[in-house]
Amino acid sequence: MKLKRFYDIILVGFSLPIWGLILVLLSLVVRWKTGKTVFFVQIRTGLGGKLFKLIKFRTMHNKK
Repeated sequence: MKLKRFYDIILVGFSLPIWGLILVLLSLVVRWKTGKTVFFVQIRTGLGGKLFKLIKFRTMHNKK
């Protein structure tokens, strides 16, 4: 189990800069295309009726 944890940490360590760059680029594109905030925040009901805050990229747009 310790070996798997080690591999997981190494994999995340190497892939984090790549995913970070992708997320920054996605944020810039969303901001440029929509002109609004990058994130959409919504309160949803989770397991056992507990409320949680859902945060996701704003990707939907209104048709004109």
